Amino acid sequence: MDLLITLSDFTGLVDVSSNINAERRVNTHIKNAQKFDLGLMLGEALLYEFIKYIKSYNDEIASNPAHTATPTEQKYLDLLNGKIYKLNGNDVAFEGVKPALVYYSHARILVNQNIHTTATNIAKKLNQYSETAEEKEIIRLKTDAESVAWGYMNDVKTFLNANKSLYPLWLKSCHCESKIKRSGARITAVYNG
Repeated sequence: MDLLITLSDFTGLVDVSSNINAERRVNTHIKNAQKFDLGLMLGEALLYEFIKYIKSYNDEIASNPAHTATPTEQKYLDLLNGKIYKLNGNDVAFEGVKPALVYYSHARILVNQNIHTTATNIAKKLNQYSETAEEKEIIRLKTDAESVAWGYMNDVKTFLNANKSLYPLWLKSCHCESKIKRSGARITAVYNG
């Protein structure tokens, strides 16, 4: 599966060590977040088409930097990177799928960051200058990252619902709200008194 984001997309959204090996440590988590988190929301057919046209655009740009996106490529670039669109007559700034995918990937990285499979066992990486975070701290960070991703995915859903004629594979009837697990604090009332 081709990846929609790379380690460089994490910059400005989440902190990831510059020493991390993208091929070994990050891309697997991006792939899983793409397949299981994004795929759950978009549906398999839309996810497949999305990846296909982003790959097509990236391949064209690599061979011909002057390439202009086709209308189909552009609609998927808009879904990936965001755009300004109209919602109920008002301009809305949509940030795209990238931030959600970064946060879902980051949540997966957090729980696996210092665990390594070796020839003889599963090892936890330590050094004399560091202290391992407690599991409850890691779970809190993971939950926070998933909560932020969930918020971005709600924006994706709103964008797709507002532009469903452009994205006929969007499964509005997929009942995604029951599949996306919300985590973190929920504000039920605000008192101004």
